[in-house]
Amino acid sequence: MNSGGDTTELPKRLLHTVERVQKRAAGLNASAERAIEEAIEREKQLKGWARAKKIALFERRNPQWKDLASEWYPWMQPGDRDASTPR
Repeated sequence: MNSGGDTTELPKRLLHTVERVQKRAAGLNASAERAIEEAIEREKQLKGWARAKKIALFERRNPQWKDLASEWYPWMQPGDRDASTPR
């Protein structure tokens, strides 16, 4: 029983696998690029809003004004300004 081809087919099979991986990676990169472009467009849209409109959006999504990044830097204490430097 042949479970996947003989070694004479190895270069062809390897090329096929590499092409599949590259195609998938290209699709993922395109998805990431679209997401980044959409985020930039949304940021530009929000930048043009009045402060009151931005606050209303924030309060609809986060009524308790919870710090959504509080778990990103566990070494930070409330009120710290420089998140890039661990203690």
